[in-house]
Amino acid sequence: MATQHQPYQVISQSADIEFRYYPAATFARVHVQGTNLLTAGFRQLANYIFGGNQANQAIAMTIPVVLEPGAQKRDGHVSFYLTDPNAPQPVASAVQITHQDGRHVAAITVTGIVRQSKLDAIAARLHATLVAQGRECSATPEFRFYNPPWRLFGRRSDVLFTLNDVPTP
Repeated sequence: MATQHQPYQVISQSADIEFRYYPAATFARVHVQGTNLLTAGFRQLANYIFGGNQANQAIAMTIPVVLEPGAQKRDGHVSFYLTDPNAPQPVASAVQITHQDGRHVAAITVTGIVRQSKLDAIAARLHATLVAQGRECSATPEFRFYNPPWRLFGRRSDVLFTLNDVPTP
């Protein structure tokens, strides 16, 4: 069975930038600090999805795993898309169930194995492009990872910014 992913619709594309609409969604989310935010956050989320919840049941793995770095890059949030908006409550207080409204984003997809420094450079370029176009967007990027770290080929990551100048239905 294929891994479920958070659905989205591509509205338009300009060069390597996709303009997408993500419908409202539910996430399991943790706040993390340190040097490897993604690893630290995923460990806590993995505990939740492997049964560390009030129903003591495993939850299907989905993609992507989302990293939202803080302003200082040594803290942020890691989240995991939930297919069921009524997913069981976590046992660990660090894991929060959050709901995200539908939103429009600008995204660049990156393939292959990439370091965070390259993703940061792509984020800076995307943000500069949006600002130069007069777009209103979030100040910090969001990184989406679709593959486990041990997968060597066919990897995909997304860099995106929420667009604040597009009315949401």
